[in-house]
Amino acid sequence: MHMNTSNYALYQYCILKVNTKLFSSRIEFELDLGEDSATLATYNEAINQKTQQVQKYSHLVDGLNYLATLGWEIVNVYYREFSGTTYNNPQYLLKRLVSDKA
Repeated sequence: MHMNTSNYALYQYCILKVNTKLFSSRIEFELDLGEDSATLATYNEAINQKTQQVQKYSHLVDGLNYLATLGWEIVNVYYREFSGTTYNNPQYLLKRLVSDKA
């Protein structure tokens, strides 16, 4: 079944992982834009490179504000769990509008 997507918006998604440093108020960001190079090539490479620069920030609000200037919006926040233990390192699912039509 083929779905007509001509009236749908096209979004790019990424995951921003936040890692806390032991005995420090500073954090480290890890960004996942995906691995499918064919899909990534359809997005603006300059924006992808600028998005990677979030890793230079060491405070959560600074990093999120920076990504907001590039058009990224938070969709969901979740925490990793391992063996029944939830860790304080949130992961942010983000999206940005790429075009008004697919």
